[in-house]
Amino acid sequence: MPRFFVGIPDSSFKVGGQRRPRGKGSVSNDTQPTASPEDAHRQERFQRMDSNDDGHISKNEARGKVVDNFDRLDKNNDGKISLKEFVK
Repeated sequence: MPRFFVGIPDSSFKVGGQRRPRGKGSVSNDTQPTASPEDAHRQERFQRMDSNDDGHISKNEARGKVVDNFDRLDKNNDGKISLKEFVK
């Protein structure tokens, strides 16, 4: 029977659908909610803006409405926006 994955795979998955062992205290993907289409779209936008692939959007990398809302999105005031800050 074929298996289908809905959502965004994390590092516990590998090609062929087999799971890699997870660390102690990890939560199984079976109990985690899948990303909404809106979250997936935001993740794609984040990755396009993160031109140096450091996992953050700096003020120089910000584009469009993110420039105007940078300080609001930068919740911890570290001068950069993380994916977690961007998606929330």
